[in-house]
Amino acid sequence: MDEIRIQSSCARSFSACQLLAATGFASLRGGTAAGDHSVIFAGPHERITLSHHAEDRVLFAHGALKAALWAHGKKPGFYSMADVLGLADI
Repeated sequence: MDEIRIQSSCARSFSACQLLAATGFASLRGGTAAGDHSVIFAGPHERITLSHHAEDRVLFAHGALKAALWAHGKKPGFYSMADVLGLADI
């Protein structure tokens, strides 16, 4: 489980800087799950959870291959997954 906890000082104003400053991380593995990922935005009285459940690790291999093919021949620099997925211009 990937976890982001918003402390009371950050809960009043939900800006990106405060979110990054309040980021925590926890990892939980078990069973036959290939990849269960959740991001939790937790305030003092509520939580918002976004989850992704992968049933086969081949999904991650396909993504890694797609990123490698995209990066081949690119000039050195800073790129994001938005660039790899063609979302940078949106």
